[in-house]
Amino acid sequence: MNVKVDLTGCGVKLEELEKYKDAIERATDDLWSDEDPRYGWVKLPMRMNAGDLARMFNAAERTAEKCGMFVIVGNGGSYLGIKAVIEAVGDRPEGAPKVMFVGEGISSREFSDTLDRMDHYEVCVCVISKYGETPETIAAYQIVKDYMFDRYGDKEAAERIRILTGAPESTLGQMAAKDGCQSFEISKDYSGNYGILSTASLFPMAVAGVEIDKLLSGAEVMATDDEWDTTAGYYAAARKILNDSGKIVEVFQYGQPDLDSLATWVSHLFMESDSKKGKGIYTSTMNLARDFKAKAQYMSSAAPAFFETEILAAETGSDLELPKDIKDRTKADTVDELGRIIAEQMKETYRSDDMDAIKIEIPNTDAYNLGQIIYFFLMSASISAHLFGVDPFERSMIDRFKERLKLK
Repeated sequence: MNVKVDLTGCGVKLEELEKYKDAIERATDDLWSDEDPRYGWVKLPMRMNAGDLARMFNAAERTAEKCGMFVIVGNGGSYLGIKAVIEAVGDRPEGAPKVMFVGEGISSREFSDTLDRMDHYEVCVCVISKYGETPETIAAYQIVKDYMFDRYGDKEAAERIRILTGAPESTLGQMAAKDGCQSFEISKDYSGNYGILSTASLFPMAVAGVEIDKLLSGAEVMATDDEWDTTAGYYAAARKILNDSGKIVEVFQYGQPDLDSLATWVSHLFMESDSKKGKGIYTSTMNLARDFKAKAQYMSSAAPAFFETEILAAETGSDLELPKDIKDRTKADTVDELGRIIAEQMKETYRSDDMDAIKIEIPNTDAYNLGQIIYFFLMSASISAHLFGVDPFERSMIDRFKERLKLK
């Protein structure tokens, strides 16, 4: 197991964590029990259907061969997890299509800029909506679809568009069927962010050049390691203990820009899992270099309300050597080394005695290590919800919102 969790900076003692051992065991037994179909993601890395994976790889290979740009349209947990992996992974091959993400908001400028860029490439499109009723995604699909059909003609355009949805009867599902676009089914057993390792979610990652075998292998290693349940459970317990002591905000801090969407996905995962019925923790993200002067200053003055979880990859896989005069002035040889020195100085500046900090580290962001940290966060978020006494997969407010905005 390559995920390293350091709780020494959060002020929680081992004996405090051990008081939660029974609760953690009950939570993990429940998650592994197969009694609730919504827990299907727990054993997914070990239960991948070989036929489904082969069909997915075949479709992904055909799609990648057709395009120089791959446009992913979506909004919400299923989409954000895919974006997190593609942006973070450090081992995408040369020649993989350029990836564009669109649909996180309703913006004429975003759509216009996307269509303008699409003019310069051969294009394929993937549209993601689990329930098929997300208004932003349906609007974005219609705009991009009209462009594709005008440019390529009905038959060729339909072959270049793939739909990921768990609801063939939905607005999006019916539109896709009418347009002749191929669909992959997102299982309704996986709520939002928890479907990140499903076959449907793996399809756009594979098109983008992510090594899916390594991603799943990493997730399986984490799932079957003897330490993972204790590690994930103790992190969840530390969050609960800190919250009980008055810490109401967790900031997921990172320093590498390619971890931006991963940190956002983690933040959403935890809030959607345990922040219900007046319980749980408000989560936010902080790019240390970008946000230091603003967010760190506030956090330092309001330390009793905050704790921090740092997400770190020890190596970036591409470390540029610094010019000699910068080396002499900073005592750093490479860009990454300089970044680490500056980051440590920043943290020492704003972290007060009241600021509790947790560190979660992987060696690098290749697909294997991303698979591990993704599974770690999935499990720890689920255990966290159990410790707060809420259902991690309950989403009644989101369902009410989607019903109000349902497009007929």
